[in-house]
Amino acid sequence: MRDLHDFAREVRLTEEECDTALGIVTRLGRLTTPSHNEVRLMAGSLSLSTLVALMNNGESIVRSPTEGPPLFFTGRPL
Repeated sequence: MRDLHDFAREVRLTEEECDTALGIVTRLGRLTTPSHNEVRLMAGSLSLSTLVALMNNGESIVRSPTEGPPLFFTGRPL
């Protein structure tokens, strides 16, 4: 995971590039069966989607301004 994140930072991966790459791998999975979309799930599990969103949108994963006050959450997994 560290290498994947380092790569994304080094090349300054954009959301569009990440989406295109995930689409290519998803299509490869669908060659086996139309329901395969594990690549997008794995990108989320590896925090790649979040990293790319943060790199391209500053300190937030929100893509556009959202009405209302920001919500700050702290916690820990059980």
